[in-house]
Amino acid sequence: MAQDQDSKHAAKSNKNHESDKTQTQPVDSAPNERQQDRNWNLGRLFWGLLLVLVGGLILASNFGWLTVSWDNLWRLWPLAIIAAGLSVLSVRSRVWRLATLLLILLTLASVAFVATGWPLGDHSMRTYTTTSQKLAAVVTSANISLKAGMSQIHITSADQDAVAVAKFDSGSTASLNEQSSRNGTIQQTDLTANVNNQWWLGTINSTLDLSLTRSLPVTLSLDIGASDTTADLSQVQLQALNVKAGATKLDLTLGDRSAVTNVDIESGASSVILRVPQNSGVRIKLDGGMMSSHMADLQNNNGTYESAGCDSAAKKINVTGRLGLASFTIERY
Repeated sequence: MAQDQDSKHAAKSNKNHESDKTQTQPVDSAPNERQQDRNWNLGRLFWGLLLVLVGGLILASNFGWLTVSWDNLWRLWPLAIIAAGLSVLSVRSRVWRLATLLLILLTLASVAFVATGWPLGDHSMRTYTTTSQKLAAVVTSANISLKAGMSQIHITSADQDAVAVAKFDSGSTASLNEQSSRNGTIQQTDLTANVNNQWWLGTINSTLDLSLTRSLPVTLSLDIGASDTTADLSQVQLQALNVKAGATKLDLTLGDRSAVTNVDIESGASSVILRVPQNSGVRIKLDGGMMSSHMADLQNNNGTYESAGCDSAAKKINVTGRLGLASFTIERY
């Protein structure tokens, strides 16, 4: 009898032990982890593939297999916004996964496309040439205007029968338009160089060469946007020069073929070099933000820089500048 009670007590004890073991056993978390694995971390996927792509481009560039233009990649700054958006997405639907993966692949293809400058059609250099009307006997002066942007501009002069001759070389779909008319004894010539510079094509080289007449007094107006401009006007009978520019580099050489030359420069972030004859009287007034200036022999007179004997000089150059973040340099020759 006692033995049967001991058996029942042992069985009850084992049952209680098994119940406690069941209650304290941890819950299996594997299903939740597998569910989390199904939710793609798109931000991590994007940045991982991007690093692989950039590393591959660097390797190909180092071995000379590709020419990589890293300067063009700044145009893809919106990718940072896309990456930030992908990093907060949690995609479960198969359709959305596929659509997002395609978006990532297209984005990476854009990086490779812009970095390597792969062509989208024919972008070989094309030449456009225009010549204004020949000088008429009644013409006594010329007004010439040039509007161009995103180009290298070279301006010279020549003994020629035309007021202006322009040649425009561009690696993009471009045009060089001219409008020429005569108002009494003044010939007006307007030149416009247009460049169809799509962002996905990267940087497109364009060069404009402009030759001015030496036979007439000239007023020259330049609206040149973001350009690298070199102008040798030393042999031009320059009465006035008006420049409106963006972030640009200006290298201007003036002459002494006119009694008075008035120069007006309006520019943003620029580097301006102005070369003037040694014997010309020069007066310069500058307004603007942060500037560094080198004024050769000019002296500061209450904010206006003047050369010695400016008022009595036979040839005078008056310069007014409204500049942003600029470097302004005067050189004598």
